Amino acid sequence: MPTLATRTLIIFVNHLRTSPVPSFLQGGGEMGALTRSYDWAATPLGPPDAWPQSLRTTLGILLHSRFPMCLFWGADLTFFYNDAFRPSLGADGKHPGALGQRGATVWPEVWPDVYPQIEGILTQGIATWHEDQLLPIYRNGALEDVYWTYSYSPVFDESGKPRGVFVTCVETTKTVSLIQELQLTNEKARLAIESADLGVVEVDLLTEDVRISHRIEELFGLPSGSARGAFLERMHPDDVLLRQAAYERASASGKLEYESRVYHPQGPERWIRLKGSLTFDDAGTPQRMIAVVQDITAQKAFSAELSRQVRARTRELEETHERLLTSNRYLQQIINIFNSPLQVLQPVWEGGDVVDFTYQLTNEAYAAYAGVSPAQLEGRRVSEFFPGYFGTDTFRNIREVALSGKEQIWQNHYSADGLDIYNEMGAVLLNGNVVVHLNDYTGLKRLQLELERRIEELKRSNDRLEEFAHAASHDLKEPIRKIHYFTAQLKDGLADGLDDAQRRAFERVEKAAKRMGSLIDDLLQYSHVSQRAPEPEEVDLAQTVARVLDDLELDITQKGARVEVGPLPVLQGHRRQLQQLFQNLVSNALKYSRPGTAPEVRISATMTEENGQRWHLLSVADNGIGFPEEYKDKIFGMFVRLHGLNEYAGTGVGLSIVRKVAENHGGCIRAHSTEGAGATFELLLPVGDR
Repeated sequence: MPTLATRTLIIFVNHLRTSPVPSFLQGGGEMGALTRSYDWAATPLGPPDAWPQSLRTTLGILLHSRFPMCLFWGADLTFFYNDAFRPSLGADGKHPGALGQRGATVWPEVWPDVYPQIEGILTQGIATWHEDQLLPIYRNGALEDVYWTYSYSPVFDESGKPRGVFVTCVETTKTVSLIQELQLTNEKARLAIESADLGVVEVDLLTEDVRISHRIEELFGLPSGSARGAFLERMHPDDVLLRQAAYERASASGKLEYESRVYHPQGPERWIRLKGSLTFDDAGTPQRMIAVVQDITAQKAFSAELSRQVRARTRELEETHERLLTSNRYLQQIINIFNSPLQVLQPVWEGGDVVDFTYQLTNEAYAAYAGVSPAQLEGRRVSEFFPGYFGTDTFRNIREVALSGKEQIWQNHYSADGLDIYNEMGAVLLNGNVVVHLNDYTGLKRLQLELERRIEELKRSNDRLEEFAHAASHDLKEPIRKIHYFTAQLKDGLADGLDDAQRRAFERVEKAAKRMGSLIDDLLQYSHVSQRAPEPEEVDLAQTVARVLDDLELDITQKGARVEVGPLPVLQGHRRQLQQLFQNLVSNALKYSRPGTAPEVRISATMTEENGQRWHLLSVADNGIGFPEEYKDKIFGMFVRLHGLNEYAGTGVGLSIVRKVAENHGGCIRAHSTEGAGATFELLLPVGDR
């Protein structure tokens, strides 16, 4: 069977045998052939020989251009396009049927967005430019999100009036997607850096221009927007050789890492750890350095203080008699000076690895964890008293110090061997032993846990408060009914003697009482859905919605509304609550209709998958007045109203009930709207096994 290209060529050759080809239609690749073979005589444009010169000239340019172009011409906005534009239509989409068709027929999915622009060009005759615009189109068997950069230009006919719209365009979907991915990646990197409390510095090694983050300004005590070089001026001069050596190593490896002191105008000097990389040109010359900077002042201070204390105690021992240097009894007296837990551990080596530790010295504060005295720990393995520590960060970090010689600081929760303690630990290697210091904050942590327990109690108290509101609302209905009754009695008894001002006063009392009654009813409904729901049952939503429409039949008839209901699922839920949800949504759609426009309400359902879970997606859409998109979340709050009582009656509780029902079913409700163009409410309910 001949291919499309072969069939097109045959049609083109047969056409040439019977009629000459106008010069403007000669060539033009596949679209030139399709344009020549098209039966234009059967269209409102007529045969090409009768086309105006402006159309012929424009098509000649379009078909012979290698830049994506298309054209809308005449009253029907007949569609033409060239070979360069053809890939944007997809492998299985509008091509080749789009040629010669009305614009509205070819582009129904984007016509509401495109046609106003075309109409503006034909009316005003002024070209437009649009960059990276989202215009979803149907291609490859589905509706795709496609981004375009395009220009609309008027094509003037022989009378000087705009007759067509000439479109030059390029699809930028891949570029936009790449930019969006880069922005997301940059945002993730920024959040990671900020959460780690790190600063970022970037240096142009050729110009010595420096760019620093806000955290760097804080670390170095620099004002915002500091001049070039201010960052480098804060670096401690005594560490110049150290930094130069680090840069020399980085010139070979590309990896830069060092620790240095820096000046700070509002306090003592600080320590930083800088870790980054260098980039090079083709000749291997360093061009740029980018690095993250961490404040390690506290770590250095802890290490220095610990070393100072150990050195001080060691100096005392050296100044004492030799007998004191060899007696653990005197060493124990020194170690007991520390009020916080402290231990000196000797590694147990097997096959070149550290498998355990033995106690050399401990103080009373540490020995209390084991329930013994420091003397009873001396020379014993840690695992004899705390076998559970092999599976914790405590053992792993102390072992790392013994193997590498690098100090470690970490947070620790030890919940083994009958203990449940929280502490910050630091370890440093000293003369082959590991000195471990603990800052115990168990009391503070337990206070935090107690606070969390109190918060949970507060939540339960709120639940009881809702139950009280439910009962109180019931009690309030009786006074409101009496106000209605006695107001009506008083008004009827004084009817002949009331003037206009008094009648208006009675009407205001009646309206206020009616609104109070409506508010109490809504609060009762909200209280009802807030209370613990009964066990879920099988609910046929089609029957539920039919019952709602039957209840609202009078309102629907008075408004002249049209309600379309698609197939709805059967699911597990609370029948009464789901009926109240649809009652509120449909009532709102009828209430907030546009003046002079019959309401249209569409209720539909489909299946979707979000966050790895399958959901029923129930939609209630209308053609009413809508609301500004920035209120899409606020409208579900209690007593939230976007309009005055004189415009639309209501209490501002209905959508709060809708949200509560959605939450009771393990789902959520969300809204989308354009002001003046209707609103759509989407209810997501989980799909359960039936």
